[in-house]
Amino acid sequence: MLGALLLVMGLLASIDAHTRLLPDALTLPLLWSGMVAAWLGAGMPLVSSFEGVVAGYALPMALRMVWMAVRGVDPLGGGDIKLLAGMGAWLGAHDAILVFLLACVTGSLYAIVRWRARAWRISQPFGPFIIAHAMLFLLWPEARGWLVTI
Repeated sequence: MLGALLLVMGLLASIDAHTRLLPDALTLPLLWSGMVAAWLGAGMPLVSSFEGVVAGYALPMALRMVWMAVRGVDPLGGGDIKLLAGMGAWLGAHDAILVFLLACVTGSLYAIVRWRARAWRISQPFGPFIIAHAMLFLLWPEARGWLVTI
C-alpha cells in the first residue's frame, strides 16, 4: 500500500512541477484512500485520519482566504489544499500541519533562490514541497520527533 501511495505522490509532484496543476482525479482518491485505510485499521485510527483531513484543509484555506482579503491575490491553488487534506488523511492533524509549515519554509527558500537567480515566475508549484515533507514523514517516521524538538 505504501508503494502505491508513494507512486501517486511522485506522479502528483511531477505533474505540479511541470503544469502547476494538481488534478482532482489524483488528489481526491489520495484523501479517500487514507480514510479507507484508517477505517480498515491499516494505519492510524479513523478519528485521527479525519482530524488530519480537517486540519489539512482548514489551515491553508483559512490562510488563503485571509491573504485574498488583504492582498486581493490568490496565493494557493485548490489542488494544493486538497493535496494537504489528503496527506492529513494519511498522517494525521499534527503531521499535516507540520508538513504545511515545512513546505512553506522550503518553498519560500526556493522562491528566494529563484528570485536571486533572476529565474522568477509569477507562480511557483507548491505541491512538490508538500509531497517531499509528507514522504519524509512516511518513509522516516523518526523525523517527526526530531523536528518537533527543534
